[in-house]
Amino acid sequence: MYAGIVFIALFYVAMILAPIKPFLPGQPSSLFERAKGNSDVALLIGKIQGIVGVLTDFYILLIPLQLVSTLRLPLARKLAVYSVFLTGLM
Repeated sequence: MYAGIVFIALFYVAMILAPIKPFLPGQPSSLFERAKGNSDVALLIGKIQGIVGVLTDFYILLIPLQLVSTLRLPLARKLAVYSVFLTGLM
């Protein structure tokens, strides 16, 4: 779980900092070229965030489901607890 927390935190910090790259020194000098480069970066960042977001959502959903499977509960009650967590899929 801690590895997941660290990955998610570092990933989103990187995604916050990534759009700054076209405005760093040594990049194209005209504002038009910078804006064009920034829109390309923003589109790519959006796609990457979408994919990683879905994957991390499922990862976060699976954590309590795995823990519920270890509980000593009757099957009916265990299924009820699963259903509470699975409402997150909606």
